[in-house]
Amino acid sequence: MLIIPIQDRINWRRPPLLALGLVLANILMYVFSLSHDRPHEQALNELDTSVLAYYEWPLVLEHLQESDVMAWHDAREANEALAEQILWQHWFDRDWDRHVHQAWATLDEVDSNWRTAREKLEQHRNALSWVRWGFTPAEPTLAGAAISMFLHADHWHLFGNMVFLLLFAPALERHWGTLKLFLVYILTGFSASLLHWAVEPDSTIPGIGASGAVSGLMGAYVATYGLRKIEFFYTVGFFFGSFRAPALIVFPAWLGKELFDHFFTSSNVNYMAHAGGMLGGLLLVLAMKTRHPGVIDTHPVAAPAVPEGPVPARLHRLYEALAFDQAWQGALALIEQKPREEALWLFCLDAAQKCGPKALDKTMTQAFRTLGTGQNLDGLLSRLLGIYQKQGGDVARLSPPCRLLDAELLVRQQRYAEARARQQALAQVWTHPRLDRLASTLDQGGY
Repeated sequence: MLIIPIQDRINWRRPPLLALGLVLANILMYVFSLSHDRPHEQALNELDTSVLAYYEWPLVLEHLQESDVMAWHDAREANEALAEQILWQHWFDRDWDRHVHQAWATLDEVDSNWRTAREKLEQHRNALSWVRWGFTPAEPTLAGAAISMFLHADHWHLFGNMVFLLLFAPALERHWGTLKLFLVYILTGFSASLLHWAVEPDSTIPGIGASGAVSGLMGAYVATYGLRKIEFFYTVGFFFGSFRAPALIVFPAWLGKELFDHFFTSSNVNYMAHAGGMLGGLLLVLAMKTRHPGVIDTHPVAAPAVPEGPVPARLHRLYEALAFDQAWQGALALIEQKPREEALWLFCLDAAQKCGPKALDKTMTQAFRTLGTGQNLDGLLSRLLGIYQKQGGDVARLSPPCRLLDAELLVRQQRYAEARARQQALAQVWTHPRLDRLASTLDQGGY
């Protein structure tokens, strides 16, 4: 299963320098590790393993018989190629080092050729970059946690992580800025190692790769854009497609996949590090949002084209970005130029309702001031008033002049009983010649 956002495009006029810098740092570290590891890998390939195999294969069989009976049966019947594969798996397991050293302690004398071959094996294996600088839970270090997030096993490992980094980092860099995104990347990389350490504290297998930090960006992404609707691409087996949903809704699917793979699949992928980074990114950005909302970007995601009409596309983008206050204020300002555009009024009321009662009341006040003096606009004003009330508005909260305009509108609509009730309630708190004339009109009509 794969779910990724597909709407974002990199703005090359303002390139995401940190995102590109992180990609470059990972590539340079990979090139350095290849150069650093080459002589040690060559030494391991040239190592005379026949002595190691002669002495350690019986130990391997004995160990498997005690720990994994099925593997022991397979090993007993293994051909030469499979036996060598099993031995190399043990030779790269530092737990096996301790087992061999304990076996030495029980012997009266250790063959010097065996000791020399093993020392060379351990020397060159431990010098490999992923062993030397990877994060090992049994021997945790801050340096290992920091360096390991820039190390990769091969070019496909690097390529996959960098693709996902570029899927999420540019949008986050635009929203939070370079410094905050760098802190998110580094801290979520540490949180990935932390969960790996907490779940497997005795493991001697080094963890490497940017996957934990990149998963942290995924968690940060859904926390940043929350309920904003994003276009996602998905694949499930041979089925694929896209859907539009709030960013936050995909987080359980992402996290659930990592946890499922950890408990129910057999792989050397460090799924708990992915989960740790994802949770760290989510919690870190939620904490950041309580202190600073970040920079509202009106183009953070390339939303589907909105046809130009009474409501400009920029206001739709602000609304979809949950910048309701900016969308409402922009619409309110535009209404002064286009007071008869019903679609613009409806958008303004909708955005105002998201901003709270004060914004909703201010919008209705503007509607009465703009539309309340002409009978040819009574229909529009009446429709807006009905929507205002459905959204939780109350005419009694408005200023007396607006309440007077409301009563006069009711008279023009021949809703005299409602107009009389509004006039009497308003007369208790406010006096005005037009209010007196309204009362006189209602009295003369016998209403």
